[in-house]
Amino acid sequence: KIVFPTDRLFGVREARQRQMGIRPEPFYAHGELQSATLLFAQRQWDLMSKHNMSEYEAYESVEKEMGELKAKALQQLEGLATNLKVNGISKASFLSKSKTAEQLAKWQARLEEQPWSEWELGQQVMLDHWITVTALEWGWEQERYLQDEQFEHALGLLRHAIFPEIEPPLDEAAAAAAAEAAAASCPCA
Repeated sequence: KIVFPTDRLFGVREARQRQMGIRPEPFYAHGELQSATLLFAQRQWDLMSKHNMSEYEAYESVEKEMGELKAKALQQLEGLATNLKVNGISKASFLSKSKTAEQLAKWQARLEEQPWSEWELGQQVMLDHWITVTALEWGWEQERYLQDEQFEHALGLLRHAIFPEIEPPLDEAAAAAAAEAAAASCPCA
């Protein structure tokens, strides 16, 4: 059996995440199976081998780095949504490429044909992927953050800023009120 230096680091990270109630799962992105835990272990090993850090120091450093990257990605997502809301889609810098403008027109035509709420999940995911790759210029490392509710909500606001015909996501209070109203109007009880 071949054992890589990152194997033990991977196991330590995975065990710590499980203790915190986080179930790390690999995910498919850009034609490959990716793992945030493996990415973490590889960065940790890199710091240990190239910068002579202890395992603990490298773990803490990568933990901090990944937290900063996540915060930066959320700030970018929210910032673009706010910018588009204030200035409009016509001022969006990502539309400077003619190919991107053509793609936007195709998505808008698709929305005219069929409302977002009637799209299949796969189609909705494709639009969100287009937004993250084209408007935000994200790779798989940032896209994995979309599993987080805060990112999911912020992406919904950005989606609405780009495509106003798509309803913005409800905030938690509005979502709870809508669920309560739906339950109260249901004759099934």
